[in-house]
Amino acid sequence: MQNKIVLLFLIGLASVHSQYWKLVWSDEFDGNAIDLKKWQFEENCNVKNNELQCYTAKTTNARVANGKLTITARVENYGNKKYTSARLNTAKTASWLYGRFEMSAKLPKGKHLWPAFWMLPTDYKYGTWAASGEIDIMEYRGQETNITQGTLHFGNTWPDNARQGSGSVNMKVDLSAGFHLYAVEWEKDEMRWYFDNKMFYKMSLNRSFFSGKGTNPYTANRQPFDQRFNYVINLAVGGDFFSATKYGTLTTADAQAWPDNNYVIDYIRSYEWSTSPPPTTSAVVSKAATSAVSKATTATATSTIREITVEQDSNPVENTDFIGNLESNTQDNANTKILGMSKPVVGVIFAAIGLLLIVLVVVAVVFYRRRASGRAIDQTELAQPGGGETLTSVAVKTMFVPVVGLRCQAKYSDGEFYPVTIEAVHGSLCHVNFGPEYGDEKDWIEVYDMKP
Repeated sequence: MQNKIVLLFLIGLASVHSQYWKLVWSDEFDGNAIDLKKWQFEENCNVKNNELQCYTAKTTNARVANGKLTITARVENYGNKKYTSARLNTAKTASWLYGRFEMSAKLPKGKHLWPAFWMLPTDYKYGTWAASGEIDIMEYRGQETNITQGTLHFGNTWPDNARQGSGSVNMKVDLSAGFHLYAVEWEKDEMRWYFDNKMFYKMSLNRSFFSGKGTNPYTANRQPFDQRFNYVINLAVGGDFFSATKYGTLTTADAQAWPDNNYVIDYIRSYEWSTSPPPTTSAVVSKAATSAVSKATTATATSTIREITVEQDSNPVENTDFIGNLESNTQDNANTKILGMSKPVVGVIFAAIGLLLIVLVVVAVVFYRRRASGRAIDQTELAQPGGGETLTSVAVKTMFVPVVGLRCQAKYSDGEFYPVTIEAVHGSLCHVNFGPEYGDEKDWIEVYDMKP
């Protein structure tokens, strides 16, 4: 009876912690050329927003080297423009409905430089821009090196469109001085923006996005953000993003004095939410090898499983001010609440209560059996979930039962035990964090290689 209860406890924990972002697509830019099976160049001088550049496919404007993609804006007479740059997309090769989309990049520095990491609809189901939507994950002005922003565009076709977003957010760091992570997590009812894995803005999608102008292209809440979108990356020069009143005009002399005209991207990755159990590990990699692993190897490993730790502001912004009018559906919102809380939150609370009851039952049974028999508990009584085999037979005075949040010891490949904190449990595996002393390194460890 006792071993069945413990097994139920372990399976319960695994069911709660088996959900994670699974890597489904990435470009690590590890080759010596842009992968044209993933990206397409946009080559034209008929750019929007009154921008000043032509987009080309020349290697002087976009190239891959040393594990990074570099997009360069140049002072160059080309077509009817004085500047050149590059813009690429995945419209013909890769698109997604919901997921986590992230980029590690170092941004340029200089007057009227405008790098962006964004997404456009693949099918344009609701009409031309911006009726079918636009997701801006990162936009930035080259003379404001600590400020970025995230925005959604929607509402109707131009000029009856609308937008809503974070506005300018001061990240309190020079974004042109080093690499930072820019990401959006897009789920059915919510969009969340992150900088270095800290959420700075969120927006509900369970609403009407009609601008109130012209004919409504939408028939339900969440439209147009219920369709597939694809990546766009580009570096523009000038345009309507820079008001002349605040930012002045760009001269050739200004451009020739740009401190850094390079938009450098380390990687771009796409994840989808997975509810399947994470895979088991056949061997434990040594701590030294893990710390020295290359970016390419890391990307391969994370294609199987990746757990992303994010921070959330105590009061993340949801800006309801926008150009245009949003219609709200209070009935739909009410249907998603229970006792003032969302259904997922209520579900988590009930799951936690259930697990707590299981823990209390396990503790009570163990205490009763020890008093009744006065004997040591043998680990052979704990069967591995999913199989008929048992753990190594080692009689001990106390049985190790992994619990999320528990501080304990984990045996690593060098035979030494290290202090760790358990973050998740799946079957006979514990996902542990070695703490700041080891750079918050994480790994999956077998239960029988751990002790209190």
